[in-house]
Amino acid sequence: MKKLNDVYTSNYLSKIVVKEKNKYFFIKTHEIKFIKCSSYYAEIYTLKNAKYVHRISSMGDLYLKLDPSNFLRVNRSSIINLNEIKEVVSEGMGDFSIVMNDNTSFSLSKKYKKNVLHDLEIKQ
Repeated sequence: MKKLNDVYTSNYLSKIVVKEKNKYFFIKTHEIKFIKCSSYYAEIYTLKNAKYVHRISSMGDLYLKLDPSNFLRVNRSSIINLNEIKEVVSEGMGDFSIVMNDNTSFSLSKKYKKNVLHDLEIKQ
């Protein structure tokens, strides 16, 4: 398992320091496709199809560290990179899913729907 430490520039996270055994390297946040969280762990998926596990205090805290012009929280456990969205699909009954360029799909929860659709400039 890989250990991650945050590196900050300005108010938002710009890089993540990844430690593997005795080496450190950097993941730039713009190279993140999406993040899935479960309990106190975040699975970070990159454009290079790598996955890293990061211990977090909370999903909300992690989201606040990411630049909102690049990332959206779409449900309780998922944050996506806006630049990696392929399409938004209306599932009927007011439900939506977001499909990424790699065809990974995320359900848009009712709690985040209004803000996400507004940020994506989608009118219902």
